[in-house]
Parts: sequence; C-alpha cells; structure tokens
Amino acid sequence: MILYSRWTRNKYTVTYDGNGNDAGSAPTETGYNYGDTVTIAGKDDLVRTGYTFTGWNTAKNGGGTAYAVNATFVLGAEDVTLYAQWKNPGGMVLIMAKGKSFMMGSENGNDDERPDHTIEFSHDFWMDTVEVTQGGYCKVMSTAYSNFFCPDWFDADY
Repeated sequence: MILYSRWTRNKYTVTYDGNGNDAGSAPTETGYNYGDTVTIAGKDDLVRTGYTFTGWNTAKNGGGTAYAVNATFVLGAEDVTLYAQWKNPGGMVLIMAKGKSFMMGSENGNDDERPDHTIEFSHDFWMDTVEVTQGGYCKVMSTAYSNFFCPDWFDADY
C-alpha cells in the first residue's frame, strides 16, 4: 500500500475596519488561502462626517503599511485587519466633546486667557484637538454656515 499526503493551504481572513466612521459599513471580511493575491476593496458606503477617505492601513493610526483601493498584496500566514484612513480637508482634527464642562484659559497666559475658568455647556459638540483662535474658528464657521453668529468671548460671563 502506498500512502500519499494531501495538503491544503491554510485559510486566513482580511477584515476591514471603519476606524471612526459614523455611517455606512466597512467592506465585508473575506477568506483567502495562504499565498493568495488580495485586491484591496473600496470604501463602499463608509462615511466619516467632515473627513475624506484616503485608503487603508494595517495600523489604526496609519503607521503600518498603507494600501490604496485596488492595490494588491500577497497574503501571508496570518489574518489581516485593514483600517480606513481619514483626512480632514480643513486640517482640523475634530473630536466629540461629551460632558457638561471643561477648563479654559490659563493663569499664566495672555490677558485674554485669564483667569482659568470652567466652561459649562448643555449639549455635546465637536471641537478641534489643537488650539484654535477665535478669529480662525469664526472664519471657518461663518464660511461653512451662512447663519453662524460668532460670539465675542469678552461678552461671556465666567
């Protein structure tokens, strides 16, 4: 009797992660065999408000291997997760400010930054992760929204 070995290639999964999307769904994960050529999917109906989709990356923060839509790679011996990469065309990096208050100002800052004080608000809102001047904020907002009213910070009661 002669015995023959029968080999099958290991199967691995390519998973797409929306990485902060707020609407739509990332492409469905797909199973591949070891050594298969993978063609990178498009974004489908994936949306992140205020951002432009720029491609996929093996690292959530964009520090891994970047892939454009329709690029290809040969699948190695592991599952792969590809994270959507987003760019804010205005250069701002917005985060949702949730909560009821935050600290603003500085005891050691310019006259218009003192004193440090607590700002309270009644609803969630988007804010930039870096310092933005009031003038810059008002310029951007009044360009984007025709009915935007830019308050004078000095009118606020602390």
